[in-house]
Amino acid sequence: MASLVENELNKYTRKTGFTFGVDSYNTDENTTRTDYTYQFSKQFFNDRIRVKIGGRISTDNNENQSNNIEDNLVDDISIEYVITKKRNLFLKVFRHSNYESVLDGEVTQTGVGIVWRKNFRKFKDLFKNNRKSERETKTENQK
Repeated sequence: MASLVENELNKYTRKTGFTFGVDSYNTDENTTRTDYTYQFSKQFFNDRIRVKIGGRISTDNNENQSNNIEDNLVDDISIEYVITKKRNLFLKVFRHSNYESVLDGEVTQTGVGIVWRKNFRKFKDLFKNNRKSERETKTENQK
């Protein structure tokens, strides 16, 4: 049921940069915790910078529910900067908070990294030499 609601919401907001999600967990007291997540993304400067801001609202029935909403309203932030003209190399700065399990609880990750992305149709395409395929494409276009 949760994935059905999630899919329907995302279908209507696909072009706006909003996404929604529903995550359910079993807690140590045999109760279920449900998190309603959202994310907004926006691109700037000719799509060279992408900012993503997200958060979650939990239905956990503890006494700190109001603090939970305040703490998690914006708990997922990332900024990506495109380094190369091919748009496959990014610099990423992020802060993510997630509920991992009863033992771990809330886990916050903060960091900076370099991200390399490659699109491929088949698994073997991941390991192909791009220069060779680029030359083949140029040769075909010249014919």
